[in-house]
Amino acid sequence: MALPTSQFCAWRVLLDKLPTYENLLKMGSVVNNHMCIICQAKEEIISHLFFTCKEVSKIWYMYDLWIGVKFVHH
Repeated sequence: MALPTSQFCAWRVLLDKLPTYENLLKMGSVVNNHMCIICQAKEEIISHLFFTCKEVSKIWYMYDLWIGVKFVHH
């Protein structure tokens, strides 16, 4: 049975297995830009991409409105 895409993505986030700058560097890949692809303000790491990026916070807020919940993201 295949996992839905959102569950698969969440699983990869929890295991720190997304191809972020930090993880690509660990695997020996050469990456020219190490800044967040969304905000270009901080280094691209999992914690920034999913929890502290100001631009992603806006996306989470719109998602919450779409599904009809009120949730405070840290």
